[in-house]
Amino acid sequence: MNLHLINKLTCVTIGIAMVACNTSTTMEKLTYPNTKKVDTTDIYFGTEVSDPYRWLEDDMSAETKDWVVEQNKVTDAFLDQIPYRKAIEDRLTQIWNYEKIGTPFKKAELLVYAKNDGLQNQIYLLL
Repeated sequence: MNLHLINKLTCVTIGIAMVACNTSTTMEKLTYPNTKKVDTTDIYFGTEVSDPYRWLEDDMSAETKDWVVEQNKVTDAFLDQIPYRKAIEDRLTQIWNYEKIGTPFKKAELLVYAKNDGLQNQIYLLL
C-alpha cells in the first residue's frame, strides 16, 4: 500500500478516535434542524419505493441551499469545540503538501500525465 495513503489513513483514524473519546464527556447532544419529508414514490419492477427526501436532490434550489446552511451550522458548531482541530489540520496539510505526478500515458498522438503541486483540490492533466 502507498506510504502516503497509510499516513493519511493513520491521521484520520487518530483524529476520529480523539474526537470520539472527547465527545462523550464534554460535548452536548447535537440538535439537527428538521428535514421535511415529501410524499414521493416510484415503482421499480413492480416494487413501490418511497423517496421522501428527493427534494434534496435539486442542489440548485433555494430550499436545498437553506437546508445545507442549517446543517452546516450544526456541524461547524460541533467541530469548533475540538481543541486540537487546528493541530490536526496543520499536520495533515504538512503531510499532504507534496508534488504528485502520475504515470504518463498516450492519448491520440499526445503524451499526457496528471500533476498536482501539493494542495490543489484535484489533479490536472497536462500535455
